[in-house]
Amino acid sequence: PFTTLVWPWQVKDFQKNLTQDFVGIGVQISKYTGTLKIVSLIPNTPAYSSGLDADDEITAVNGEPTKDMSVDCAVSKITGVRGTDVTLTITRKDGDKTKTFDVTITRDRILVQTIKGWQINDDGSWRYFVNEENKIGYVQITNFTETTTPGMIKVLDELEAQGMQGLIIDLRYNSGGYLQTAAEIEIGRASCRERV
Repeated sequence: PFTTLVWPWQVKDFQKNLTQDFVGIGVQISKYTGTLKIVSLIPNTPAYSSGLDADDEITAVNGEPTKDMSVDCAVSKITGVRGTDVTLTITRKDGDKTKTFDVTITRDRILVQTIKGWQINDDGSWRYFVNEENKIGYVQITNFTETTTPGMIKVLDELEAQGMQGLIIDLRYNSGGYLQTAAEIEIGRASCRERV
């Protein structure tokens, strides 16, 4: 029941989901409400500094309407070759007003951070202490990729240097990944428990 077949034409998308490393603009999109919308922007990506915002509706990609476009189709049109441009037509509601405008973004390598804090700072860095006074750290692990273990070690070292007294590890919505990485995190969590 836990086996999934990956067909040859799905390998590229499977690898992208597993490694969280791809070429694109750095947005998460959904068509849950019936229209193609930006759910969130990934920090330190081309989209993050482009003026786009969560809840913006993408009505066209390079002039092609998204009304009848699936999310997978939209993703394939928004991603592409590094250094090339994609133009999104955006509809944004601001109170009673609605405005439509184009945003042209240059695609780049996106390496999704799998280690996150509880709040993002203005400079795009994460805040890891959920309780400064009692020095309680908070780390969310969204996937188990090749960068997860070194990222976790770096964050734990920083928190311990600042006097961490407790740690919350949040695995909610973790979509999985490499078994070896998950095992490394478990070992690291055990050694962290001994040190704290």
